[in-house]
Amino acid sequence: MNAAAALFERHGFGGTSIRAITDAARANLGAVTYYFKSKAALFSAVMEPKLGAMIRCWSAIAGGRETATQKLALLYREYVHTVLWREPSLRAVLSDALHGGDHLTHDIKTDLLAMHAIAASIIRKGIADGAFREENVDHAVRMVFGTIVPFLGIHQHMRGRRQMARFTRREAAAIADSGLALIMNGLFWSDRQRHRT
Repeated sequence: MNAAAALFERHGFGGTSIRAITDAARANLGAVTYYFKSKAALFSAVMEPKLGAMIRCWSAIAGGRETATQKLALLYREYVHTVLWREPSLRAVLSDALHGGDHLTHDIKTDLLAMHAIAASIIRKGIADGAFREENVDHAVRMVFGTIVPFLGIHQHMRGRRQMARFTRREAAAIADSGLALIMNGLFWSDRQRHRT
């Protein structure tokens, strides 16, 4: 599983073969295909626990006592740090979801929908409280997820043309801060309007 995660992180789903995984893990090809049936099933087995951990963290943030603004900031920073620094193999899931994700299993798609629902609930609460402007909530959630899209597959900092970039903790923090500023600038528009009138 660790070898598969490392290869999916570097090369994505499409750029990783079962043969490369078994070679890296020094495992028998037949045993891997027996247990996982397909590369998509192995991909799901690797990514599910990571997505599950992120969903549990997001659920705890959503259930906290902070304001919707504070919750959204905490959720977004956790998201960027997880995907770009702590668990960069998750970029393979997000990148594939953006490109159709035909191989993504039902469980992974369910997890992605759960993440969307948590972010949407926080934004809806902010709209209800008057902290955020009223707008299309799904669009706002896509904005939250979309701000790190440029960082999902860029090749800087890495050797090899087909590898995804690695980010330090400091780089992830800088990306989170600038992305959060863009998101909050959009969602706070109504608050600025109220102060003008």
